[in-house]
Amino acid sequence: MKYFPLIWAGLWRKPLRSILTLLSITVAFVLFGMLHGVIAGFESGIDQMSETRLRVQSRAGILTGVPLAHLTQIEQVDGVAGVGYFAIFPSYYKEQLNPVGAGAKYCPAHVCGDQCGRGNHGAWRTLWCVKYDVQRS
Repeated sequence: MKYFPLIWAGLWRKPLRSILTLLSITVAFVLFGMLHGVIAGFESGIDQMSETRLRVQSRAGILTGVPLAHLTQIEQVDGVAGVGYFAIFPSYYKEQLNPVGAGAKYCPAHVCGDQCGRGNHGAWRTLWCVKYDVQRS
């Protein structure tokens, strides 16, 4: 405690520097907390995903669609019970300043069950929803 008056005097010698330093430390902790929340959100999404479904997107990126020709190739893979298709495309209402998400899907009941149409596919441009027959022993 004998150095406290010296530290206090040093802090108030240049108050702008002290305020900016305190502000930068506060921002660092806030960003750390927000990043921790984002990571927790991703982990929660992963935990809620089904083990019997695989989502596939184009390696060219989210905005590039997966060709429909891949449907039969994916269906021929051993263990695949069915394949569904879902595409989100950009749209707008009256003006381009009013964006609206629109989507189209081909999702048979034996593939997606009651989850089809609930928005559980995420914000991917185009993806395949593949259901596997998983046998656990």
